[in-house]
Amino acid sequence: MNRKIIRSDGSVRNLRIGVVVTMTCITMILSIAGMLFLALNQHATSSEYSQMIDNDLRNRENLTKISKDLYNHEEMIFQYIISDNITWTRSTVREEAAELETELENNLDEFGKNVSGTEYEQYYRLIDLGMKEYLESVVKVMEFADSGNIQEANFYMNSCLNKYIFKINNTISDYEKLMTEDIEETRISMQHKTAQASQTTVVGIPLVVLFSIVSMLTCGKISKKLLTKDSLTCADNFECFQKICGKLVKKGHFANYTCVFCNIKDFRFYNSKFGYKTGDQVLIDLAQHIKSFLVKGEYFSRDGGDSFSLLIFSEREDQFISHMKDISLNILGRENMIEVYCGLYSIRKDDVPGDAFASCTLALSTARENTSEAFIRYEPQMFTEMDSRMDTLYLCNQGLKNGEFIVYYQPKVNIETNTLCGCEALVRWLHDGKLIPPVKFIGLLEEKGNINALDFYVFRRVCSDISEWLKKGIEPVRVSSNFSKLHLKDPHFADKIMNVINEYGIDPKYVEIELTESSAYDDFNSLAEFVKNMKEQGIFTSMDDFGTGYSSLSMLRDLDVDVIKIDKSFIDDLEKADNPNKKMIGNIVRMIHDLDREVICEGIETKEQVEFLKKINCFAAQGYLYDTPLPHDEFEKRLNDPVYHNK
Repeated sequence: MNRKIIRSDGSVRNLRIGVVVTMTCITMILSIAGMLFLALNQHATSSEYSQMIDNDLRNRENLTKISKDLYNHEEMIFQYIISDNITWTRSTVREEAAELETELENNLDEFGKNVSGTEYEQYYRLIDLGMKEYLESVVKVMEFADSGNIQEANFYMNSCLNKYIFKINNTISDYEKLMTEDIEETRISMQHKTAQASQTTVVGIPLVVLFSIVSMLTCGKISKKLLTKDSLTCADNFECFQKICGKLVKKGHFANYTCVFCNIKDFRFYNSKFGYKTGDQVLIDLAQHIKSFLVKGEYFSRDGGDSFSLLIFSEREDQFISHMKDISLNILGRENMIEVYCGLYSIRKDDVPGDAFASCTLALSTARENTSEAFIRYEPQMFTEMDSRMDTLYLCNQGLKNGEFIVYYQPKVNIETNTLCGCEALVRWLHDGKLIPPVKFIGLLEEKGNINALDFYVFRRVCSDISEWLKKGIEPVRVSSNFSKLHLKDPHFADKIMNVINEYGIDPKYVEIELTESSAYDDFNSLAEFVKNMKEQGIFTSMDDFGTGYSSLSMLRDLDVDVIKIDKSFIDDLEKADNPNKKMIGNIVRMIHDLDREVICEGIETKEQVEFLKKINCFAAQGYLYDTPLPHDEFEKRLNDPVYHNK
């Protein structure tokens, strides 16, 4: 492996600073009063300019947040409309919308304070008026939705909410144009005052003139950097990058490039583990690494956070990908591998910068979601897939409302007695007469945060079926119901589960709550507290997909779950003599038994696998060798005949 070790070189930067300081000192000594006058004028003008830049950046940041939050808020209102018969979902959306409204008001108030008493205050008043009109319209949309008048709610949303958002964004654009003009006037004023001050030094001391010119050139260069460069990495800022793209379009050269957006994988990890100072150093070193690849005519910028944008010549795409793989940086004296996500788009003849940016963003999002490839080139079907995903999300919400989701039960078997000993509840979607498997919608619902509604929908059906079997005199087995790790963010998660169990009046011993192993390292404390609450209520908990993530002995020791499910990947290819999983899974089962936990192996498909499990004392299995997931009536027959013959 050819690793590229990058270390930031601050010596050149320090040398430049030293030269500037030395020249300034000499100039001040030689010019005496003249240079003092120049310095005072330059300082006053630069301070005024810097203050305006700082105020502008703060105001733009607030307005950007307002614009972004408005679109997010509108999307929440749309979710509120389409979730018309799911009361608790609607309540959740209302709470989240209220939080976002508070954030909008706070950002707007901060903007108002910054421009109070200035010529820009009128823009604050216009935005504030538009915001009030927008929020008043939101109340009406919700009232229509609550009354069941979905069509009117949609009409009012499209005719009013979008109008006010457009009005607010137009005001923001007008403000930014005026601010840009004012900054330009200030810059011209600063240059004018600097020129005047320089002329005063020319009269008398020729040598001072030389140093003054050099000083002015240096100050001009620094001033330009303030406007075009990222202060941390010295890369272009995104505004400058956009201007470069615009110039290339005018010259007809834009189609010669590939546009690239980059993110660092798990960048928050570096900030949280090593501190923000080290995180900044990672950004500086990565910027140097990117810069080392570029040739004349190629450009890159830092967009903020860990995001970088590039324009590279299209014929150098493969070289760039190779350059960005296996990056090694020196972090606190140790070599660490850094991984990046990249979305690439080969610019076409008639493209404008907005087309390239949108396509790169979509490609980068695809790369972040992809588990096997971190460098993704844009493909036209990505937009089609995005539209399809949004349609699927809408249909899922409608499916929940219309009761289109059904529960199947996959048996768990005691392989010593070949007897049914439990089952797992699995969801299927019956839409337009077709049975849609979970792989088509579970990931999307989890990504968009809608999985919580489906999980509780399935859990209610499970509790209802258990209650029904008990009334028929059929003894149920323990049923495990899957819950997403997103539930752990809800402090009332455990209470909601108990409320459903109590509603159907069933014994908690028939219930098992199943979460994936990844829940433990995403939010271990919340998971541990939840498991403790479940145990106190007599409800079993299980950890699915054990061994596929970052499992550890301490995690098993500290997390008091009742059941560990061994992932099927461990028992695949057991017929191979050199398969290391044989010894590994035997040790894992022994370790789980030593911790007084139950253990079950999923994905059992052959008798050879069953014999292996018996040898390592794992006596619970789940898989197609015994049963595929069964619909309600078929599983009820299995409850009445729990013995598997000829297995």
